[in-house]
Amino acid sequence: MSVPTPPVFPGVPVVPIIVPVVLTADYDDTSKGTSDFFLKPFPSKNSVKITTETTVDGLLLKTATSRLFTKVENVEREVFETTIEPKYVFKDCCTVELKLQTSNALSATVTKSNLFTKGFKLSLNGTQEFPTSDVQQTINATAEYQHEKFFFKATGGLPLEEGRSIPLKGTFVVKPVENFYVGTKYNFAFTRGENAKVEKDIEFKVAGSSGNTNGYVTGSLDKKVGVAVTHTFNSNDIAGVNVRAEFPAADAKVPSTKLSIDLAGQHKLTNQTTFNGKLNVTPGQADKATGIRFGLGFQQKLNCCHAIATFGADVNVASLLGKTGHPGHSLGFELKLKD
Repeated sequence: MSVPTPPVFPGVPVVPIIVPVVLTADYDDTSKGTSDFFLKPFPSKNSVKITTETTVDGLLLKTATSRLFTKVENVEREVFETTIEPKYVFKDCCTVELKLQTSNALSATVTKSNLFTKGFKLSLNGTQEFPTSDVQQTINATAEYQHEKFFFKATGGLPLEEGRSIPLKGTFVVKPVENFYVGTKYNFAFTRGENAKVEKDIEFKVAGSSGNTNGYVTGSLDKKVGVAVTHTFNSNDIAGVNVRAEFPAADAKVPSTKLSIDLAGQHKLTNQTTFNGKLNVTPGQADKATGIRFGLGFQQKLNCCHAIATFGADVNVASLLGKTGHPGHSLGFELKLKD
């Protein structure tokens, strides 16, 4: 945030202008740079994606078109999807957002910022989905509050059809000291009727940075933990390690821990060209062989049209060594256009 410099007049003391700092980091934002380092440069999974972002007179328009090959019930399927997200800001009033997806989903959101007090935001949202032949409609309300030392967000939903669970989700982040965050993300589902029950998913995170090192630690109630660390050596080279573990449940038939280890590196050849590499190792369990994969990413900034092109390749090294049981090789491409 830039702070305006007060004018200086001879003989008149300078009084500094104090601008309050508001914590705007949501739960995922606290570790976004570190998590993106292991994901964004590798758009594989046999996908092609083109995104655009345009701003005209207060209207922000985002579009995304993707083509993906995936397996559904062991049957290879080709999936096309287009998303259109217009967002318009009415001065001194509110923000209106729409989201239309060809995967049979649409939503509309109205948001009012700085309601009652600075930093408080209230949103009303309506969604409609067509997962199969039935229509699922939900009305959601979101309350969000940003403070200098903490961030709070909660969303409650009201399904209009009977038999569907009531969702309640949100985040809470505390910033006790500079460059250090402690947060939680929760997701509850309340089932109504005779068989009423509550399903919950809660995750905790500690994220921060020190000098040229960034990292975070996560843990959840379903016995999943993760640790990720990245270190910047110089203006051109970054390396990192990401370890994820899922511990078995008490009633698991095969009481073994699932592990996944990523070793990643990045080298910036020029200000426009970047190379990324990632090695993933998944230790085998029971009769399943150890999985070894190598990812390669290439990013190129196109100054002619303010675009970023990303190519990704994912090679199943284990299959080259004669081992089976893991997904095969894949390629990916993503083009981001922004005016």
